[in-house]
Amino acid sequence: MRAAGSAAVRTGSRQAGNGGAACAARHDFPYALLRDLADGRLNLHATGLVYASLLSIIPLLALSFGVLATFHAQDVLRPLVHDFFAPMEPPPTN
Repeated sequence: MRAAGSAAVRTGSRQAGNGGAACAARHDFPYALLRDLADGRLNLHATGLVYASLLSIIPLLALSFGVLATFHAQDVLRPLVHDFFAPMEPPPTN
């Protein structure tokens, strides 16, 4: 492990604080990726990312539709949403 202050790199006569940390983070990424892949934790991280994304997107959509409903825009949005989700309907049975 590195010390906390070792991420800052001296370039010439000035110190590159954030640039050095970003450079160090780029070099650590392949190592972290391979480490997680070898430990079997990559799927856990991917699952967590999907879970957090869904937890943030669904309330945003609910809030957006709620705000648009106050402006009576649901009549415009209903056909758009129906057409968007129409391919997901099961095929009709004969």
